Amino acid sequence: MKWHTFVWVTVFFVALQCGLLGEPERGAVNISKPPQWQSIKEPNRGAVNIAKGHKDRDFEEPERGAVNVSRTPREEEVLPDSASFKSLKDNQDYNTIVSYISEVFTKTRKEDAKLIASYLVGYGKKHNIDPKLTAALIARESGFNPFAISRTGAKGLGQIKEFNFKSLNIENPFDIKQNISGTTEYLKEMVTNWKGHSKDVAQGLASYYKGYTAVKESRGRHDGATKKYVNDILMRYEDLKRLSKTK
Repeated sequence: MKWHTFVWVTVFFVALQCGLLGEPERGAVNISKPPQWQSIKEPNRGAVNIAKGHKDRDFEEPERGAVNVSRTPREEEVLPDSASFKSLKDNQDYNTIVSYISEVFTKTRKEDAKLIASYLVGYGKKHNIDPKLTAALIARESGFNPFAISRTGAKGLGQIKEFNFKSLNIENPFDIKQNISGTTEYLKEMVTNWKGHSKDVAQGLASYYKGYTAVKESRGRHDGATKKYVNDILMRYEDLKRLSKTK
């Protein structure tokens, strides 16, 4: 090999190593980051609905596909008192509760507000308890979120625990009709347990929160959380009664 050929070959390789011959076309080489480097999209925070209730209750809306929450025609066909939505149109309690939910709990769908109000009125009549009181309790318990679940496992509008499902005929706690039926029946039972007591409603609400036996054993000495719970519901109940006078 002649000496000048050797020199040119040497110069070529040195230039190649130093990058003096130019950067290759980017499209010719795959320079994408490996999977572990690529950014991860943060899930949509709005997918979880949080509402406040008991001191130990933060409510989360489960993935709707995980539970069958469809309402069959049979469930919506007849209200508890055989009334139709048309006949409820002039019912004062029904209109009051629908207005209260729509004005205060704006995330609740209008259709759900009407359905909730209709069953509150129907089951209130069946169990002889003011539906506005049950509405006030549900406002505190779940914020009218039919799919609410507490950290302790209470579910649905009235935040009913699983061990009560059987006695209250609840198969699907996220079903509006079943949950309101159970909530109304259980609240009525707790209030009735204190029949003759000067504060039967307040004691009944405390019993709904802590259990009848626990309240009975406390002899009226409620802890701070129970007092706040009861007072909050009674305050909401007064709001509903005031609103009712305008309907």
